[in-house]
Amino acid sequence: MDRKTKMLLALIAGGLWANAAAQLIRPTVAYAQQEAASERILRSIETHLSHIAASSLTIDLGIAAIRRDVGVIEGGLCVNQKICR
Repeated sequence: MDRKTKMLLALIAGGLWANAAAQLIRPTVAYAQQEAASERILRSIETHLSHIAASSLTIDLGIAAIRRDVGVIEGGLCVNQKICR
Protein backbone atom coordinates (compact mmCIF):
# COMPACT_ATOMS: atom_id res chain seq x y z
CA MET A 1 0.00 0.00 0.00
CA ASP A 2 1.16 3.48 -0.68
CA ARG A 3 1.30 6.31 1.87
CA LYS A 4 -1.96 7.96 0.75
CA THR A 5 -3.95 4.76 1.24
CA LYS A 6 -2.42 4.15 4.67
CA MET A 7 -3.13 7.76 5.68
CA LEU A 8 -6.72 7.53 4.44
CA LEU A 9 -7.32 4.25 6.29
CA ALA A 10 -5.76 5.71 9.44
CA LEU A 11 -8.06 8.74 9.22
CA ILE A 12 -11.11 6.50 8.75
CA ALA A 13 -10.07 4.34 11.70
CA GLY A 14 -9.49 7.44 13.83
CA GLY A 15 -12.91 8.79 12.88
CA LEU A 16 -14.57 5.52 13.81
CA TRP A 17 -12.79 5.49 17.18
CA ALA A 18 -13.78 9.13 17.79
CA ASN A 19 -17.40 8.31 16.96
CA ALA A 20 -17.38 5.36 19.38
CA ALA A 21 -15.70 7.43 22.10
CA ALA A 22 -18.26 10.22 21.68
CA GLN A 23 -21.05 7.76 22.47
CA LEU A 24 -19.34 6.87 25.74
CA ILE A 25 -18.50 10.46 26.70
CA ARG A 26 -21.79 12.11 25.66
CA PRO A 27 -24.03 12.73 28.69
CA THR A 28 -27.23 10.75 28.83
CA VAL A 29 -30.67 12.28 29.17
CA ALA A 30 -31.23 13.49 32.70
CA TYR A 31 -33.39 11.11 34.69
CA ALA A 32 -35.22 14.06 36.23
CA GLN A 33 -36.59 14.96 32.80
CA GLN A 34 -37.69 11.38 32.21
CA GLU A 35 -39.31 11.19 35.65
CA ALA A 36 -41.17 14.47 35.05
CA ALA A 37 -42.58 13.09 31.81
CA SER A 38 -43.51 9.85 33.56
CA GLU A 39 -45.27 11.76 36.33
CA ARG A 40 -47.24 13.74 33.74
CA ILE A 41 -48.30 10.54 32.00
CA LEU A 42 -49.28 8.89 35.29
CA ARG A 43 -51.37 11.93 36.30
CA SER A 44 -53.13 11.78 32.94
CA ILE A 45 -53.85 8.07 33.40
CA GLU A 46 -55.14 8.72 36.92
CA THR A 47 -57.45 11.46 35.64
CA HIS A 48 -58.83 9.20 32.93
CA LEU A 49 -59.35 6.37 35.43
CA SER A 50 -61.31 8.68 37.73
CA HIS A 51 -63.53 9.67 34.78
CA ILE A 52 -64.07 6.00 33.98
CA ALA A 53 -64.96 5.32 37.63
CA ALA A 54 -67.48 8.18 37.62
CA SER A 55 -69.02 6.90 34.40
CA SER A 56 -69.18 3.40 35.87
CA LEU A 57 -71.05 4.72 38.90
CA THR A 58 -73.55 6.49 36.64
CA ILE A 59 -74.07 3.27 34.68
CA ASP A 60 -74.54 1.30 37.91
CA LEU A 61 -77.20 3.79 39.06
CA GLY A 62 -78.94 3.48 35.70
CA ILE A 63 -78.93 -0.31 35.92
CA ALA A 64 -80.37 -0.16 39.44
CA ALA A 65 -83.19 2.10 38.22
CA ILE A 66 -83.95 -0.28 35.33
CA ARG A 67 -84.02 -3.26 37.71
CA ARG A 68 -86.39 -1.38 40.00
CA ASP A 69 -88.70 -0.50 37.10
CA VAL A 70 -88.66 -4.08 35.77
CA GLY A 71 -89.50 -5.30 39.27
CA VAL A 72 -92.44 -2.92 39.39
CA ILE A 73 -93.64 -4.15 36.00
CA GLU A 74 -93.23 -7.80 37.02
CA GLY A 75 -95.10 -7.15 40.25
CA GLY A 76 -98.14 -5.96 38.34
CA LEU A 77 -97.87 -2.36 39.47
CA CYS A 78 -97.21 -0.96 36.01
CA VAL A 79 -99.09 2.27 35.30
CA ASN A 80 -97.77 2.89 31.78
CA GLN A 81 -100.34 1.48 29.37
CA LYS A 82 -97.88 1.51 26.45
CA ILE A 83 -95.62 -0.98 28.24
CA CYS A 84 -98.16 -2.98 30.25
CA ARG A 85 -101.03 -4.24 28.09
